[in-house]
Amino acid sequence: MSSDSHKKLYKKLRANPTDMRTARISNFLELRKRKRENDFQRGRNMLLIMPTNGNTNENNELATNNSQVAEPTTSQVQQQPQLFVVSEELLQKLNSNEEQDLLQAISELHLSLSDIPNNTPIGELVHKNVVKRFVAILKNKNNDSTLQYEIVSILNKIGCDSSQVYTLIEAGAVPVLLDLLSSSDHKVQEDAMSALGNMAAESSVNRDLLFNSGIMVPLLHLLSSCPEVSLVRSAIWTFANLARWRNPPFDCAQIGESMFILKELLEGNSDPDILTDACLTVCYLSNAREHVQAVVDADICRHLVELLVHPERRVFTAALRAVGNVVHGNEQQIKVVLDYNALPCISDLMHYSSHLIRKEACRSIANIAAGNPDQIQAIIDANIFPQMLLMIKTAESKTIKEIIRSLTNATTFGTSDQIHYLAKNNSLPLICDFLTTADTALTLMTLKTLENILKVGNEYQTLPNPYALAIEECGGLTKIESLQSHEDLEIYHKSFNLIDQFFEDEEDDARMTPVTGIDQFEFSPQNLPDGSLDF
Repeated sequence: MSSDSHKKLYKKLRANPTDMRTARISNFLELRKRKRENDFQRGRNMLLIMPTNGNTNENNELATNNSQVAEPTTSQVQQQPQLFVVSEELLQKLNSNEEQDLLQAISELHLSLSDIPNNTPIGELVHKNVVKRFVAILKNKNNDSTLQYEIVSILNKIGCDSSQVYTLIEAGAVPVLLDLLSSSDHKVQEDAMSALGNMAAESSVNRDLLFNSGIMVPLLHLLSSCPEVSLVRSAIWTFANLARWRNPPFDCAQIGESMFILKELLEGNSDPDILTDACLTVCYLSNAREHVQAVVDADICRHLVELLVHPERRVFTAALRAVGNVVHGNEQQIKVVLDYNALPCISDLMHYSSHLIRKEACRSIANIAAGNPDQIQAIIDANIFPQMLLMIKTAESKTIKEIIRSLTNATTFGTSDQIHYLAKNNSLPLICDFLTTADTALTLMTLKTLENILKVGNEYQTLPNPYALAIEECGGLTKIESLQSHEDLEIYHKSFNLIDQFFEDEEDDARMTPVTGIDQFEFSPQNLPDGSLDF
């Protein structure tokens, strides 16, 4: 700010504080709008990348696909962020006991911070103890709400820098920000909530600190009673950040109350931001299987299924992830989702343009297929397995893994008739293609699927086993034989056992047992485990 404009602003403040305050509010409403748009885009991307299976790269891509961010230009990529500098004059005013100097300095600082990119290093504010000064000012509950708003906005901006989050905590900002959640000024509440959300996003340690400091009571109160959409957005985003950490998992006495409030948000909102973050919160909470029943009891499943056909991708993506967690529960919980007619919606998403969404849809089917025969029959009736077998020819590796897992589960928990259905329609050559994959887990699932099918083939009255013949004719037997030299012992055992049970001629029953030596092991097929996988 130039010297002339600085003097003009200073005189104006002294001459007419009321007019100055009105002008300042009008000015910062626009600044706040721009800042909140940037903050929410950052926060929502962060939430969308939180993994449900620990795969960071995959979920980073999911976040990129779900955010509408323009590609940076060459000049933007090459340009390095400049340091934010606090002038000595401004620093003196920030430490002044003169209210007018303090107000002006905070206004200047807020304006300057609102105009800089989010990646600008602002450590100088920390080094010069500005944060501690602001926390001390906020402890005075008689402060003007506009002053509170500007200070909290500055703290929120500092909290957007991950390296400075702990500075806010060490300066004692948590209890002060929690007190401001009960402010009569929605703008103050909103920025205080956002600052707390940034803290929760950094670590489970911060999450636990906020829990122990009592964040859940004011948070749930605002979510259930606040009419301000922007504040509800900030609150549900903060809740999602609190729920996202899995190690240790979310442990909250208000889990039942939380679920019913989330149900109300999903039921009574059309705002895509609120719907997305509410679905993500349900998704993160239901990562702990003991919380799935709370999702069912609150009748959230009906709304999740409805949102699977929402026009906005970020909404149905979050809903799909939550549905995938619910159907990872027990048979009764799976039944609730199926009763809301989820399968046609999931089937449609299996053909979506993004392979990550296709993978999530197939993950849901694999979880459902681990249920009971009635639930497997529902998948069959929806004609989903033939679609999967068509997809498997061109699918990305993680989607292939979920398709094979679906077949493994269905052949493990299904009836003989259902397994016969899955073994037909030229499916065996497609399944056998994944016997020689480099993915050990995928190879094991493929072997288990073939074992389940071959067992049912033995039920035919005529010999030989028709599925054994089909596997041999498509080259599957050769691949199984090659697996006997696999470095993974479990794959070796399973392939050895399959050949022994389903492909050996009677005259070859007395086959040789591997020789025991110093660096070898004795192998006795009759003492082997059955090779079943725990799903």
